[in-house]
Amino acid sequence: MLFAIMSICVYTLDYNSILSNITYIGYDPKAYFSKFSELKYFHPYAGKFRHPFVSVIFLPFTIIFWLIGVLFSEPVKIFSMMLLFNLITATIVLVLYKYFVSVIKIQKRIAFLLCLLYISFGHIMLLISFPEIFQISVLGLLILVYITTDNQLNGVKVSLLTNIFLFCFITGTTVSNGMKCVVAQLFQKASYKSKFRSICWSGGICFGIIVVSILCSTAVYFYFNKSLPDNEPILKYLQPLTTNNVFHKFLFEPILFHDYSNFTSLIQTEIYYSSNYHLSIVIGFFIALLVCIFLCLKESPVLLLLSFFGIDILIHIICKFGINEAHIYSPHWLFIIPLLIGCFYKWVEQRKKNIAILNFILVFFLINFLFLNGLRMFNFFTNYN
Repeated sequence: MLFAIMSICVYTLDYNSILSNITYIGYDPKAYFSKFSELKYFHPYAGKFRHPFVSVIFLPFTIIFWLIGVLFSEPVKIFSMMLLFNLITATIVLVLYKYFVSVIKIQKRIAFLLCLLYISFGHIMLLISFPEIFQISVLGLLILVYITTDNQLNGVKVSLLTNIFLFCFITGTTVSNGMKCVVAQLFQKASYKSKFRSICWSGGICFGIIVVSILCSTAVYFYFNKSLPDNEPILKYLQPLTTNNVFHKFLFEPILFHDYSNFTSLIQTEIYYSSNYHLSIVIGFFIALLVCIFLCLKESPVLLLLSFFGIDILIHIICKFGINEAHIYSPHWLFIIPLLIGCFYKWVEQRKKNIAILNFILVFFLINFLFLNGLRMFNFFTNYN
């Protein structure tokens, strides 16, 4: 219901102006409205190395939205697309809640607060407002973490077919996340022989499907457009590593919005907080998170989650891939934060310690993020460039 209300609120505003604002942050929602909703353009990503399987995943929705546009009107089509992606985001929150309650088994009220914390993050709040491929990627990654942790803690067996499906879905959506699929399978309870066989089968089948999907979707694209889609050179995404890129764009901006009033493009300029209070809040949050991680570091779910985050560090900081626009890739790891805090709650409960102070700290950051990011969102959607 919350996400549906958000769709209605955004829809009633000047949505074209909102899309322009979102574009200078670095996202490209116009591609989904102008291409995924037109049958002849259903191949916008097949020629790109980052999202090889997206065109196949979105093909059914492409046809549906194309029909909606033909039978009804453009506003109805846009609103329908917003509701679809909001439904995906709502599903992510439900899986988060299920993870807390059924897998690591913490109290329901704490699970609810941690789900709210996830929604309060700046770039998660932003993704509620428009379509993006990250919602699909996060849903796949979260399901992967769910079944792997359930296997670690509760002994629930993960079938080879499940591993193959998730490997294909996650890697086909975003290639770099394929490494997380391999890591997750290494953490599962099974013999080394079974793990090796599962990784080989998953990787081999995924590679084959991606190649076939690219060939087929390229053929369809050529049929409609009489030309081949352009490829993207990977070297253009390798950018200089700066302190501002690492801390403000990679770590801080996804959690707490910066002030956008003086920026023409977040990708092409350095960003800073206009208030020391904003900077203090986000630094304090990461310090508290590091304390939580240090205390429960030996827990199996924590090691899995840190391995996932380590892959994002490898890609964006060590390899410098897209470091100047690292904030737009943040949904790939933001969901890890409430999961880590949930593991810390479990660690505290097992030792029968008082969690009142921990609850106070959690609510303090939650209220700050909801208010500050909510205010930024309001200004963002009511002040157009």
